[in-house]
Amino acid sequence: MSLKEILWKFGLTKRKRLDSEVKYEIAVVTAKNYMEEEDYLTWGIVTGQSGLGAAMSEDAEFVLSFRGGVTAFDINDQTLFQSLDIGNRVNLGYIEVFTVTLDYIPPNFDKKQEVSRVLSNRVFVSAEKLT
Repeated sequence: MSLKEILWKFGLTKRKRLDSEVKYEIAVVTAKNYMEEEDYLTWGIVTGQSGLGAAMSEDAEFVLSFRGGVTAFDINDQTLFQSLDIGNRVNLGYIEVFTVTLDYIPPNFDKKQEVSRVLSNRVFVSAEKLT
């Protein structure tokens, strides 16, 4: 019995990330939400010191929601927020990210082969307004 066969019996598999090419679909802007910048003080409970802590700040958010036939995204982008309105149609670009599991398939212990592929995420790339 080879070392590879022993490792296979222990269930030692390999997982890797695989990104698709950029895919496009027609989507619609379904919502726009602006959240103002906020400043606040922290208390000693959070900072570990007694009394007031340092001032904290959260940046303003310009969130657009897109819904397509396959995808839905919430994007924080000020430029897109200002150029798009609810109901606008866009050409939405995104990448699909897969988690691929590789393992030996007996009796072939020469090279690991793909045994599963699971869609783990979709990553926003672009949105271009359609006229």
